[in-house]
Amino acid sequence: MTIVAVGISESEAHCCSDSKISNSGNAASGLTDLSAKILCFSYFSHFSVKKPRKRVSSLARSAVFCYAGSTLVANSVFAIGSNFCRNLYRNDKRTQASLKDVAEVFNYIFQQVMTDINSRRTPNSFVDCEFSLLGFCPKDKRFRAFHVCSKADIQGWSSEVFELANPGWCVLGDKLAFHKHLNKHKQVSHLSGQMPSIADVVRDAINDPEFPGVGGDVQIAICSKTGIDFAPIMSKTTDPKVVRKQFCGVDLDNFQKTSGGFLIGDHGEGTLWRGD
Repeated sequence: MTIVAVGISESEAHCCSDSKISNSGNAASGLTDLSAKILCFSYFSHFSVKKPRKRVSSLARSAVFCYAGSTLVANSVFAIGSNFCRNLYRNDKRTQASLKDVAEVFNYIFQQVMTDINSRRTPNSFVDCEFSLLGFCPKDKRFRAFHVCSKADIQGWSSEVFELANPGWCVLGDKLAFHKHLNKHKQVSHLSGQMPSIADVVRDAINDPEFPGVGGDVQIAICSKTGIDFAPIMSKTTDPKVVRKQFCGVDLDNFQKTSGGFLIGDHGEGTLWRGD
């Protein structure tokens, strides 16, 4: 089980997750602590003009995909869905695709992938996944977030898409672990007058032995009007002069400059830092 928290406001959209993938049927047994639960992709809107007759593409727009549940399902949906969204096309009107259009494409891929994978599994071994898509919608000129999940009824399995209210937030994965530590932070924030940090809530859940399926390190993505920032995390160490730097759960302490002189920096959660 994992934790992903998604939030949206008038000024930004963001999500925060852990980075652990558990062994199926044994949450305490982790396959890896270095998995990306937050992924970024670009989508394009293509259209045709008659004089002269040619295909024209608008500028690419970025969005975030984050998930909880089966990694096989999620990675398959992300890979195929992001490819589909590079080829969104209309031949009757010059317009930009909205994030809702993108969510509907991903929902279609989700249905196809879920049907295929579960048709090959043994009875009572159903795998599932839920995911959110978020970012600044260029068509509507506002931040939007959509959630896609399974829906089971008397007619069988299907999926549904719903939009998060703005402002608003939702939790994917282990909701019990998240709300346990959110309530603790709310008690502290009530006394201090400060709003609880979602990153701190997720970090505390990661360190809680009561929830062995949550683990690894904190990952954060922040959506602005200009694009997507994946924020490095700075943590204290036993040495007060040394700060541990991580990006997407991976340590940066031993990262060397590329041949072109580049490092990973410099946007951090709660602070700024630079590699030099």
